[in-house]
Amino acid sequence: MFTTLRNGQLARKQIVLVPYSNFCWNILNVLLVHGYIQGIQKNNQTILIILKYIDGGPAIHELKQVSRSSQRVYKPWNRLNLYQQGLGIVLVSTSKGILPSAKAFEYKIGGEVLCQVF
Repeated sequence: MFTTLRNGQLARKQIVLVPYSNFCWNILNVLLVHGYIQGIQKNNQTILIILKYIDGGPAIHELKQVSRSSQRVYKPWNRLNLYQQGLGIVLVSTSKGILPSAKAFEYKIGGEVLCQVF
């Protein structure tokens, strides 16, 4: 899904499609709340993502996957740091769902670091 978002924005597409899963849906909801994408919609077994552009440039400048299937990255709440001096967000999979690192720090819960978005 991260590669689809990156490639869609590099190709200046308005809409991209990814297969539906609850995990992807929850990540996209966080990106929508923080203003990195314009909208999401569920169609049968796919998710339609409306990409966002600001002044002709993509809203997502950098999307970097941290934890992979071959190497998971876990951090406790006190080791979660801000990304790009607070301008970007780090998504963390916690026991309370997928949260930005600032919220996870506020709730004092750690988890698996999924990606960094700027």
